[in-house]
Formats: sequence, C-alpha cells, structure tokens
Amino acid sequence: MKSYPYSEILAVAVGLVALAFTPSASAATILTFRDAAGDSLPNDELVPQTYGDNVAASPQDGFSYGQAGSDYTPNITITYSDNIFTYAEIEYGAYGDLETVLYSENPFTITFTAADGLLVSLESFKVATFGGVDEIFDVTISNGVSEPFTLTGASSPVLGNNNIDFTGQAAAIGQIVTLTFNVPNFNVGVSDIQFSQVGSTPQPPSKFAATIARNSELTQATITWNSEAGEVFDVFRSVDLNFSAPAIATDLIGAAGFTNYVDTSLPAGGKAFYQVSRK
Repeated sequence: MKSYPYSEILAVAVGLVALAFTPSASAATILTFRDAAGDSLPNDELVPQTYGDNVAASPQDGFSYGQAGSDYTPNITITYSDNIFTYAEIEYGAYGDLETVLYSENPFTITFTAADGLLVSLESFKVATFGGVDEIFDVTISNGVSEPFTLTGASSPVLGNNNIDFTGQAAAIGQIVTLTFNVPNFNVGVSDIQFSQVGSTPQPPSKFAATIARNSELTQATITWNSEAGEVFDVFRSVDLNFSAPAIATDLIGAAGFTNYVDTSLPAGGKAFYQVSRK
C-alpha cells in the first residue's frame, strides 16, 4: 500500500476529534455585517454579495469582521442566495441584543465554498427576534455528501439571543457547505455567523487533508479526505492504534476533490482510530 505524505492516523472519541488538519478557532471568521469603520451596514439594504469573501484581515475591502483566534479564512468565499436572499436585508437594533442582523420574509440560503484542497467548517450563529413574542424557525445544513442536518423548532428569543452551535455535525464540514434558513417572517434576525477553514493554504489533491465528524449519539463517524478521481482507497479502524485487522472498507473509488466514508458501527463509547491508505 502507498501512504500519503501527511499523517493518516485519525481519531474520534467522546468529546474529542483529532485530525491531520482540524477546523479550529485559530482560523475562524465571524460575519458581523459591519463596514470598515465597525458601524452597522446600512438599514434595509441588500447584503453585499462580496461580504465575507476571502477574509484575510479586518477591515478589508470596506468591511469588518469578528475573529476567533489569530487568523481568518482567506480561502473561503460566500454566496448569498439570489432568488430569496435578495429580500434579506440588514437591520440595526431591536433584535434581542444583536445590533446588526440579516433578516428575510422568506427562506434563504448562505453557501460557503473552500478552495481546492481545503474544507470549510460552519461552527455557529446567533439569532434573536424583533417584536414582542419569541419566534421559532428551522435551519438545515448540508455539504452535498453527508446526510443533511436539520434543526426544527429552533428558538429565536426577544431577549438576548440564541447561539446555535454545529460543532461535531458531519454536514457542517465539506468543500461546500450550505446553510438554509426556513423563517416564518422578517422578525427572525441572524448574526455572528462563525466559520473556519481546514488547512492554511490550498493543497493539490495529491496532498492529504482530512477531517472526522461524529453524530451526537456517537454511533456514526464521517471521514473526509482529499482525493483525485479514480484513486482507490482502503479504510482501517482500530481501538488501540493497532491496524493489523482487515480493512473495514476496501476499494473505495476516489472522487475529484474529496472522498467520504461513513462508519455506521462505531465501537461502544464512540472511540475509534482510522487509517486511510491509497493503493
């Protein structure tokens, strides 16, 4: 077997995800929807389509951002839906304690795209309500590979805000991740969308970058790694880093960009180590 030049030993355990490259706060951008001076973007205007693209500093290109850690996301671009999000506008104040939010009378989507050889990890956002009563809404996150994750009946409070965290969700990590909001009306406002990139610079598919996400029940893990179309892989699993047992998946055909494998039978407690080998 031929191994990649980077570490191929991946681990997933209760409360722990250890990878060759790990999405972390050291390279996270927070979309706060503010201009270069730190003021809220204009009231009741469409969100600029370039807001959040290739953020390497703040301020940048007339906008400013929040940061989690010491770096941003210079290799991630964002697309706001045209047919629905053209009605989504920026409002100042009165949405709980959020000063600047996105809102829409209709469902809308935000899509995050990583450069080739990288992954984007959607981590969290905040939501609050304008008006006198709390609202509820649905939100779905998808990456085109894993099963989409939908949170139904999420609370959007009048007081304070609700921080919704996607850490550990398989659908929140991928080369392309889409966030879909199904809102009842314009009273639901969204802000402080935090996301990160896995890896620091684009790498060709022959390089190895990988990530693992497991479900909340610790019964399933999704392993994602760089690949080229037509490559062939085996996946091994161990509970003690001894990979002498036969592969749990063989002759997996690689896709262009990234390949996924879903392990649906994690050992008790969710602890497992993985090795991905290219033939």
